[in-house]
Amino acid sequence: MVPEPVGRFKRRLGGAIGREWPRGRSASPRGSVPEGMDVPIDLVLWAPCTGVRGYRTCWWNMLGGARVTQELVVSSEDRVGLLAGVTGVLYEMGINLLAVSVQTEGGAAVVHLTTEANLYARDALRGAGFDVSMREIVEVEIAHRTGFLCKLTEALARKGLTIEDLHLTAVEGCERTRLQFCASNNIQAAQLLRGK
Repeated sequence: MVPEPVGRFKRRLGGAIGREWPRGRSASPRGSVPEGMDVPIDLVLWAPCTGVRGYRTCWWNMLGGARVTQELVVSSEDRVGLLAGVTGVLYEMGINLLAVSVQTEGGAAVVHLTTEANLYARDALRGAGFDVSMREIVEVEIAHRTGFLCKLTEALARKGLTIEDLHLTAVEGCERTRLQFCASNNIQAAQLLRGK
């Protein structure tokens, strides 16, 4: 549950706390509420903006450019040194990693990678003998705030979108973090998070 605002935040918002935004409108200058979303104003009070009274913003306006992109998926038998071998190929090619996750089960391993040059990385890994495919995902930067992932996933659920897998790591003290996920409809999910 999101903590109740205190101090000047509570005084500034006054009677607005707990109310819902009307559909299709927003007090924020950056856009409108996506259709079908009635979001309590007290869910996000933490990002200064130039909106009404200076501190009223909507949680979807704290998203950073949701987009559909690609990730590499390396499928292999689970063996010692697998990840070292994959990342070693990328290192030799001078390709920088943006995100990586590994799952192992029943003697099989799957490595999910996002790099600064996915096509070059794919070709380099295939040239080294790895089984590599590409998969569509949604990538978005989100504010590092209590309850933010809850609100985002609730919005997806209200549109009937399911999440197949999701990767998120937050560093303490950082204001923003990168979220990557694969949904039942990635294009619709990205459009929803962009407020379209």
